[in-house]
Amino acid sequence: MAWTRLDPPSTEQLDRQFPAEPWLERAQTLLGLPAPAALAGRPLLTLGSGGPSWDAQTGSPERWCLPGFDQLLLSQAEAPKALAAWLWHCHRQGIQVVRLSGDAQAQATLQPLSWMPIDWICVDGLSPASLAWELSWRAQDRPDPATPSTPRPATHELWQGGHGRGAANVAVVVSLYNYAERIEAALASVAAQQLETLELVVVDDASNDHSAATAQRWLEQHGHRFCRAQLLQHHQNGGLAAARNTAFAATAAPWCLVLDADNALLPDAASSLLAVAEHGNEHLAVVHPLIELQQEQVTGQLISAGLLNSLSWQHNLFQRSEGNFIDAMALVRRRAWEAVGGYVHIPGGWEDFDFWCLLIEAGFHGVLCPAVVAQYRSHGDSMLHQHTHSNVRRISRLLQHRHPWLNLRLGQADF
Repeated sequence: MAWTRLDPPSTEQLDRQFPAEPWLERAQTLLGLPAPAALAGRPLLTLGSGGPSWDAQTGSPERWCLPGFDQLLLSQAEAPKALAAWLWHCHRQGIQVVRLSGDAQAQATLQPLSWMPIDWICVDGLSPASLAWELSWRAQDRPDPATPSTPRPATHELWQGGHGRGAANVAVVVSLYNYAERIEAALASVAAQQLETLELVVVDDASNDHSAATAQRWLEQHGHRFCRAQLLQHHQNGGLAAARNTAFAATAAPWCLVLDADNALLPDAASSLLAVAEHGNEHLAVVHPLIELQQEQVTGQLISAGLLNSLSWQHNLFQRSEGNFIDAMALVRRRAWEAVGGYVHIPGGWEDFDFWCLLIEAGFHGVLCPAVVAQYRSHGDSMLHQHTHSNVRRISRLLQHRHPWLNLRLGQADF
C-alpha cells in the first residue's frame, strides 16, 4: 500500500487538501463508506476490531464502528486519499475518531496520517462500555486516580449464637450481597469443616433480596455447631472491602478464613490452612490454598475446570504480574489485617490484590498450602464477570498509582 504523506499545518489547509467533492463521493464508490454528514448523530467512531468479544458489544447509541477497517482495500491510486478525506470530514462533523489496536505499537495502517486528530487506543483490558471513560480521562490530561475512600456503614446484629465452648483459632468470615440462592451452600461447607472449634461471622452488605433472612434461618438451625456465630447487616451497601472489614472486626480468633457467599470450602480447608499457619513466623500473614475452579452451566450443574491458580506467593511475581494471582479465599492473620488498616475499597474490584500489596509493604508475606481445599464457582452473576473484567484498565491504573513498585502493563498512564 502506497501513501503520500501529508503534513498540513492548519485546518484551513486540510480543508483545501480534502475538499468534500470529489473525495467523499470517491470514499463511497471506492471504499463503500457512508457520507460523514450521515454520521453526525453519534459522537464517536471506532476503527478496527478489538477481537470477537469486543465486536459482540458494538451496539451503542453513542458510537459508530468500522470493525473491518483493516480490510479496506487501499491499493487503488485514489483510495488512500479518499480514506483520509473521509476521516477528516468525520472529524469536521464533530465525531471523535478512535483507532483500535490489540498492539499499541501496531500503527502502520494510519501511520502516514499521524497528523490527523485520531486517538490511538490499545483495547487490551478495555471494554466498549469503558471506552468513554478512557477518552474522558485522556482529554483531562491523564490525571492521577483519586484516593479511594472505604465506607464504614452502620451495622446491626441480626443473630448471635453458638455453643460457647472453647476459643477458636480460626474464624470463617463470609461477605454476603444478593446471593440468597447461594449462601446456604457456602455456609453448609463451613459447617462441614473437620476443625471442631470454629467461629463464623456473616456480614450482609444491605442485600435487597432475601439473603439476610436465608442466612439467619440457616444459623437458627445450624449455628450451634460453632463456638460462636454471628450475623451482622450493614444499614447501607458499603461494598466488598467494607463487608470484609466489618467481619474481621467482629471476630475473636487470631486467624480469619475469607469466604465469599458464592464459593465453598472443602471439609479439610480450615484444619489444613491452620496447620501451615502454625508453622510460620510472626511475619506470615496469609496462607492461601490451591483452589478448584468450577464452571456453572446453564442447567446449574457445576463442571470442574481445573485449578484457579497454581502459583505461590512471591514478591517478584506480584511485581511483574498482570493482576491478582492470589484469590481472596485464604487464611489471614487478623493482626496483619489490623496493622495495614484493613481492606480498601477499589471501585470495580481487586480489593484483594490491593490488600496483598499493603501486607507486602508492611513487611508481611504469604505461603501456599499445597492442597485443593476450596472451590471457586464461576458464574455470570459474579463480581468478576459483572464489573472487574470491564474495568481492568482503570483498576490497573489505580493499583499502579497506589503501589508504584508494581509493573502493571495496563496500569501505565500512556497505555
